[in-house]
Amino acid sequence: MIESVPFSYVLQGAVTFSLWIIFVMTLVLFFSTLMKSTAAVAFLSLGVTIIISLLSSIVPEIMRWSPSMLVSHSHMFFQTGSGGEAFFLSVSITFLLIITMVVTESYVFQQKEIAIHTT
Repeated sequence: MIESVPFSYVLQGAVTFSLWIIFVMTLVLFFSTLMKSTAAVAFLSLGVTIIISLLSSIVPEIMRWSPSMLVSHSHMFFQTGSGGEAFFLSVSITFLLIITMVVTESYVFQQKEIAIHTT
């Protein structure tokens, strides 16, 4: 009933789940660069995270690409050592979204610095 889990499965699952955590942290940073209100940042960050997680659990066949599917993929790694169907699609979209948000954050920070120095 209870078996040992190979270390490689644990490592793959942990890395996959870490990518989900990095996505959520990047989402929080993204909203915090766009808004001054910490309440709005918290509300939007939690709201977006909850919505994509709920959609991914309700209609997983449509949301196969979603970053929140990484949680399911990490569970699959722990159990079978394989990421499951559409793992690479989910990872690719997550990396693309993270890179897009970081680039946008950098651009917004540069614009804010330019505005500060010109006033």
